Amino acid sequence: MVPIHLDRSFRKAKLSMGPIPALVMAANTMISAYFYSTKRSRQAVIMNLLRSFVINLAVIFLLPELLGAEAVWFTFGAYELLVLAVALYLLKSSEKNGVVFR
Repeated sequence: MVPIHLDRSFRKAKLSMGPIPALVMAANTMISAYFYSTKRSRQAVIMNLLRSFVINLAVIFLLPELLGAEAVWFTFGAYELLVLAVALYLLKSSEKNGVVFR
C-alpha cells in the first residue's frame, strides 16, 4: 500500500490526476483503434510510439526541469494532451481524401 500524506503537495497531485487526463487518454486510445481498424497502421504506430516513448520521456524529463519537482504530477496530462494534438493532426491529414481501405 502507498501511504497517503495529506499535505499540500498531495492535494495538488490528487487534483492533477483527475478525470481530464484519463478522458484524453481514452480519446487517444479510440483514435489509435480507429487508425488500426481503417488499415492506417502507419498513423497508429506513429501515434503509439510518440505516446509510449518520445513525448512521454521528453515531458517526464523536461517538465520538472522547467517548472520544478512538483511538476512531475502533471506529466501524465501534459503528454496525453500533446499526443492528442498529434493524433488530431494525423487524423485530419489522413482523411483529406476520405477513408480509403487498402
